[in-house]
Amino acid sequence: MSALKIGQKIDFDGDTGVQVMGDDGKPTGLNGTFLIGQIDGAQGRVRLLDVIHNKPVASTGAFKPDTGKVSTYKLVGPMYFLFFAGLAGVLAVLFIYVAGFYREQTHVRADSST
Repeated sequence: MSALKIGQKIDFDGDTGVQVMGDDGKPTGLNGTFLIGQIDGAQGRVRLLDVIHNKPVASTGAFKPDTGKVSTYKLVGPMYFLFFAGLAGVLAVLFIYVAGFYREQTHVRADSST
């Protein structure tokens, strides 16, 4: 649980054993993408937020790790932006190296007299 961060996206799939209240007020299975709103490390619990309305999700039940599937994203917060900034820096250095081998050529269009 220590790898989770507040605001991180978390995806649930399969029979998780947890029911959430849908938009229509009826309980449905915990499936889809949510945000982590709060982490209680002592009890190993997280409070989920609705990814669309950014409001807490009411849930009941216990998570079944054998039938439920959970996935998270590796690049969270500043790591997401630093990854792409680093990638752009590496590509800039690569461009400078490749540009050193480029030789200028002049192309002149000949006039045709008709």
